[in-house]
Amino acid sequence: MNLKNKIKSYFYTIEIKNSRDQLQEDFGVHPPAPLLKSENNIQFELIKYQGLIGRSIIFIKDFKSEINKSRIELNEQPNLNVNQRIHNFFTFTQKSSQNNPLKMVLSFLGLLVALPLVIILAPLIIMYVVFILLRLYLKVIRSDSQTGGYFDASSKNCNRIFINAKKKKTAADLHVHISHEHIHLLQFKSQNYNEPGLNRALFLPPEYRNDQRFLYLMDRREIEARLHESVLSYFKYAKELPTTTVGFIELLIGDEKFGEKIYLIAREIGIEIDINKLIHYQTRGSQSTSTEIALLIYVMHRNNVEFAQQFLLEVLPVMYENLLSYYGDQETSKAFQSEILRPNAYDIYFGKA
Repeated sequence: MNLKNKIKSYFYTIEIKNSRDQLQEDFGVHPPAPLLKSENNIQFELIKYQGLIGRSIIFIKDFKSEINKSRIELNEQPNLNVNQRIHNFFTFTQKSSQNNPLKMVLSFLGLLVALPLVIILAPLIIMYVVFILLRLYLKVIRSDSQTGGYFDASSKNCNRIFINAKKKKTAADLHVHISHEHIHLLQFKSQNYNEPGLNRALFLPPEYRNDQRFLYLMDRREIEARLHESVLSYFKYAKELPTTTVGFIELLIGDEKFGEKIYLIAREIGIEIDINKLIHYQTRGSQSTSTEIALLIYVMHRNNVEFAQQFLLEVLPVMYENLLSYYGDQETSKAFQSEILRPNAYDIYFGKA
């Protein structure tokens, strides 16, 4: 590897992966028992970058790539050299003048008027273009430098996951974030990614309904991605995923970060749980994503006990059903769905318009 490539690999790396391999890394095996199929096998780019410099290099690389694509699309004769293009231009102009001399004279006069204007305005045009590009660059870089990574859901590059490796404290943190963004990729490929939830704010107390942090956490996509971390952590202890709603609630109760709150809500509803048979587990990473789900449930329960109960019995099970679908076993997902009465609170607060 030459010096240039070594420098590049320090600031960013690009790895081609597929969803089966990523889920294999998540669960340790794939498909996780009792799932029998793995239909999803989406190829994607995993791009790890080192902070501001790494993201800037990727931005410039992407920008150059888009320029080259545009140049090819706009160029009607990409294989001709400059002399051939000039010759073709004057040949075309000569033929046009023979057919319509007046048109040739008017075109020439128009060129004489436009050329000085172009020369005068050229610096202003260049400054404007530079200003627009600088604003775009700052918008992308600032937003990226403040996050640990993201899934690129743009129309042209919807198979790319960006991870800011500089933001990750441990290897576990890095793997958590890759798993999280990979779920967003599977969501995007499986259903309406752009629908975060129609009335999700109603689950929150009035004083939190305009709080951007809580609205972000109440996004359906974010809850599912956080729930995935609890599911795979449970599987590593239990070696099997639950296939009933009661089994799923037991999975939630087993989480050492927020299980106690779920247990209390389950008792309020009247669900019988044998605590001696529970499988307890810890989620990985220095900042457990399950803690954020616990925070949401705590806020809901404090505001409206009924909302918290609906969230446990009607919303989270549907999101787990969605996860089973993302894992690639549609039959198991549908079988689990048959245990859930629909329409329910999920459809009211998180369903499609």
